[in-house]
Amino acid sequence: MIERLRHCKTIDKIIVATTTSPEDDKLESLCDIWSVDCFRGAIDDVLSRYHGAARMYEVDVIVRVTSDCPLIDPELVDEVVNLYQRNSDKYAYCSNVNPPTYPDGLDVEVFGMATLERLNDLAIESIDREHVTTYVEKHLEDFRIGNVADGINRSAFRWTVDTYDDLQFATEIYKALYRPGQIFGREEIFGLLRRHPELMSINAGHTRNEGHTMSISKKEQLAASAR
Repeated sequence: MIERLRHCKTIDKIIVATTTSPEDDKLESLCDIWSVDCFRGAIDDVLSRYHGAARMYEVDVIVRVTSDCPLIDPELVDEVVNLYQRNSDKYAYCSNVNPPTYPDGLDVEVFGMATLERLNDLAIESIDREHVTTYVEKHLEDFRIGNVADGINRSAFRWTVDTYDDLQFATEIYKALYRPGQIFGREEIFGLLRRHPELMSINAGHTRNEGHTMSISKKEQLAASAR
């Protein structure tokens, strides 16, 4: 992901916002090797982690990509950033997921520091703290939203990595398309899948945002049992 994001034309700095858990010591060491900034914060309160990282590095605009997206497309990231930059007086939050038309695993969100501060103040529920921008999704009427949409709805494609078979799928894509120093984009992936449609069966049967949905369901069950 870092190699791919380094090909974005609109990004000034890449920050890995990881946890204070000892198991993430290795990740911090790798960031040193890769010359990438690393911020460490709360394990479950990811929103506070983002807020802390943005403040430490004096960030004006946050481009959010989650770490389960090894096929993230640099050109698409730039498209969403450009939409925000052209309309920063109009939009508080831009993405390509409201509504989604791109494959799951190409999600990009862009918002200013003022919006992040607002989220940090308003998001109280643990699920909103864990998933950073779910408060926006719940209160779309309170935010000025911009969206980058594909001309074809391809949101049913699954390119994220939440499960082992997702990892197998991504591995096969990399085996076929990866060349050191070169970046393959979403159209190259679609071309490969047209030639080898059997690859899509590797991780078929999952729903979009499955990990997010499972997390919400688990927290709702815990809340119910507590009552």
